Amino acid sequence: MQLVARGAVAKALDGFVYAENEALRIQGGDPTEADWIVENEIVSALSAAGVRVRVGELRKPPALAAAAGKPGQESKKLDLSFPVDVPPVLLSGEGVAYPGEACERGLEGEVTLGLILNEQGSVANVVVEESTGEPFESAATSAVQGYRFKPGERAGAAAPSKAVLRFRFPALEEGCESARVVGEPPSSGEATASKGAAPSEGEEETAPRPTVPEGATVLTFRVSEMEMRYPDVGRRFWIGPKRVERFARMRLDLRLQKGSDVIWSDSAEHYAADRVPYGALRYLESAQYSFAKPEIAPGGASRLVEPLVVAGVIGGLVLLFYANQTGN
Repeated sequence: MQLVARGAVAKALDGFVYAENEALRIQGGDPTEADWIVENEIVSALSAAGVRVRVGELRKPPALAAAAGKPGQESKKLDLSFPVDVPPVLLSGEGVAYPGEACERGLEGEVTLGLILNEQGSVANVVVEESTGEPFESAATSAVQGYRFKPGERAGAAAPSKAVLRFRFPALEEGCESARVVGEPPSSGEATASKGAAPSEGEEETAPRPTVPEGATVLTFRVSEMEMRYPDVGRRFWIGPKRVERFARMRLDLRLQKGSDVIWSDSAEHYAADRVPYGALRYLESAQYSFAKPEIAPGGASRLVEPLVVAGVIGGLVLLFYANQTGN
């Protein structure tokens, strides 16, 4: 499904141009597993094209979002905690330079970022958890995109994880142009509740979706169609290893909007199909995503004939063995 999302994003963004100086805000639908994958692909594609992006700011709180469930699928809310047995460790990443505007005006500020990391320890997404605002927020968000971590571990294996870094920008009278601010994990006694975090037990879920700043440019995306299934399972010949045919499809709609004006919109659909060894499914299916483990199609007539053919081949070999013994 990730390859299908990547293909749909590439088609939808083909010819997309963004030339404004401010970071482009990304807004998806409900924070389901599919939206999360698509958002990561959009961020990767735009970042590779040199476009600064901001994510998380306009995301609907997970506690208020109903997962986009399909018939026969269990609805599941996105878990932003990414629990691990061994936390990730920062390996490399330069300090954040003071923004020019902050230097000129002698500003101070503070930004706390939640970095969503993949299994390789790269930053897949950035969520602004606390911030005093611009220009520090954009500077910190842009800088951490290239950070590298030793990935977190769960059950002895590398797993997606989350790291929280706080950047404090004190007001400086001298040396502001060359100063760098290094992010540090918040101390255990400090609360860093994420924007849109789930309400505590007994608290009503009344928080609305964050509003778009007036005049801001926002790229909105929506997964309008998605499916993943196993159409067939069987052997290429009457005997041999069993293989599973996989099929995935996604339709993606995007719209670029500045204020109430729609500047650009596009839709794209992408699909992929392949065959994998039946025994490899346990490595390819992900328990984290509900759509990544579809039901295997029921067997057809070939499934009824296959055992008979195998039994006939084995019986023939046995008869041939005894025939050779009798001839000797």
